[in-house]
Amino acid sequence: RLGHLAGNRFTIILHKTESGALLHAQRILQQLEKRGVPNLFGEQRYGVLGNSAELGKLLIEKQFSQFCKEFIGDPQLIRNQDWKRAAEFYRQGKLQQALDQLPSGMADERHLLQLLLSCKSHQTAVFALPKNLLRLFLSAAQANYFDRLLQQRLPDLDQLRDGDIAVKHINRACFRVEYAAAEQSRADSFEISPSAPLFGSKVMLATGKPGEAELKVLEESGLSLESWKLGKGLTMSGERRPLRVPLNQSEILSHGKNFLTLRFILPKGSYATSVLRELIKQPPANDQTSQIK
Repeated sequence: RLGHLAGNRFTIILHKTESGALLHAQRILQQLEKRGVPNLFGEQRYGVLGNSAELGKLLIEKQFSQFCKEFIGDPQLIRNQDWKRAAEFYRQGKLQQALDQLPSGMADERHLLQLLLSCKSHQTAVFALPKNLLRLFLSAAQANYFDRLLQQRLPDLDQLRDGDIAVKHINRACFRVEYAAAEQSRADSFEISPSAPLFGSKVMLATGKPGEAELKVLEESGLSLESWKLGKGLTMSGERRPLRVPLNQSEILSHGKNFLTLRFILPKGSYATSVLRELIKQPPANDQTSQIK
């Protein structure tokens, strides 16, 4: 499925490690194996300019002119000089100069500009883009809302709450948690985990406090579940995604004065960067953004 990894075994070398890194890494990996890895999508889901989620939201809102502007890119965020100049021309309304300046490898951006130059509407130009690309932007919007909800649950991703939708790790089946205390032992054994939605027209929402948080994220964005019914093969039905995933067979293969070599296994659809985030960062005493207490 879209965004899922083909493999799930990782071997990673960390360079420029400091004194005590070995013991620190051992402690973090032990905690992650016990409590789980935050199932964040992270920045790799949001594109080179970090704007894929914004493009998805603009598509949902049918803001096609703004979508085109965002798709060509913000000049202040672009490093490639030809692309940067093209984006500047576009924002000045100089479409032909923008097309002439765009790198030849940017086929989708060039096609969009060609359609606009031939007097096609912004809407027509947007829907002429590859459908899988547009769905990628919509998936990025889903991921962004999921990541926001996950951050709100840190550092207690292993703790169920009344009203949660729990996911069974063995088969991804979902059920509503009426009484968290009655199901917590299943979470402790990693049979189940709390989840958050990848929003869509048919997704099951939580109730209680978790449900309030989910609705608040939607409402603050000016969206509803109906907003994801885009038609044209772009409707997103949604699904539940566990807030944490198991870390298995983690080990430190080798270490030296300033490096560590790690190996671990994650389920498909989860990202090694979530493990690295926990290993590398050094949060202050009052930081609550880490899964590790």
